[in-house]
Amino acid sequence: MYSFGAREGEERGIAEVDLLQAAAVPGLDRMPLVSALNDLKNELLYLHHTGRRYRFETQANLNKLIDEALKNFTADDVMARIKSTLETELAGVRGAVVWPIDSDRVNDRVPMLQVVYLPFEWSEASNRSELDTKLMHWLEFCGSSRREYKNGLAFAIPNYSGADSLRSAARELLAMESIKREQRKHLAAEQVQELDERIRASTERIKRGVVAVYDQTAVPEPAQNSGTPYKWRYLELQSQRSTAPRACDGCVDRHLSAVRPCHTGEADRARRSPTGPGSGDRADHERVLLVPQLRPPHLGRCRA
Repeated sequence: MYSFGAREGEERGIAEVDLLQAAAVPGLDRMPLVSALNDLKNELLYLHHTGRRYRFETQANLNKLIDEALKNFTADDVMARIKSTLETELAGVRGAVVWPIDSDRVNDRVPMLQVVYLPFEWSEASNRSELDTKLMHWLEFCGSSRREYKNGLAFAIPNYSGADSLRSAARELLAMESIKREQRKHLAAEQVQELDERIRASTERIKRGVVAVYDQTAVPEPAQNSGTPYKWRYLELQSQRSTAPRACDGCVDRHLSAVRPCHTGEADRARRSPTGPGSGDRADHERVLLVPQLRPPHLGRCRA
């Protein structure tokens, strides 16, 4: 009735507030209805939404076009878009290393803390032991050479479910942008408006997501009574996540601010040590992590 029975001059469809009121029943909160309506809007092929009114049409909506366009993009296209978004979010931030393909892409002998944002493949590690082993190799080596500045690295690790969700969102964004580029002249004005709104929302979602997906950081710290000079400490960052995507002078600070420096006395003793990085007494030196020496100047302004 609302979709096809309107009189001449009347707006077709039903207003969102009226639809929600008609669907409400005693004891049912409004929010599940809003959520369900939003899901239907993004999934049904013949439900149209314009001007906060809903109606059915015989012509397919944007969902059909988007579904067809999704097939035009490869996994490499999707990952390239995610990487470029992360690089944009971290632009100008000192110490951020984005998606190195090998340990030699993480420079050695850099006199500052570096946070290595690992590629999404790292989220697929089957257990913590496997992750420890892979991280140990990157910490020990810079390509085929032994790494000297082991204490200057922290590794941001992506979350598996978040990474998968980002892949889907990025593929959909690419599809919508291609529709806008190639089919705009075939779309109705209201469809162009809806497409623009969905592109903006999806872009913001991905910008937030490339930061939030890195919800833990692995840092080396001195081992106590162990056969190795250091061990891995995993810092969960969920409680430290800011709603502002560029808080604390950049996303990298969210990871750096979580790194607890070693005791100042140990750092002072290491600085006075004649052995230093690269010397023969490597094991003793590496038992002390000189985090305070390498903190960037702006880190002090970060909030946990």
